[in-house]
Amino acid sequence: MKATLEFNLPEDRDEHTLAIKGPAYFHALDDVAEMLRQHWKYGEFGEEARVLIDAIHDEFYEIMQENGVSLEDVE
Repeated sequence: MKATLEFNLPEDRDEHTLAIKGPAYFHALDDVAEMLRQHWKYGEFGEEARVLIDAIHDEFYEIMQENGVSLEDVE
């Protein structure tokens, strides 16, 4: 199966940029999620910091869900 995206440049420049940089955005978000997990699991922080990291982690995934995306969308 093939999929073709077409853009009218320069009018659709922003949409084009988002489409071609989509993998980089995905990997950056995946890296942020992993960083939060690593800090929570292995970080040498006090309990207050762990609670904050946990809250940031939850909010990160809520934002992802609100925008209809998931890091599990890609294998």
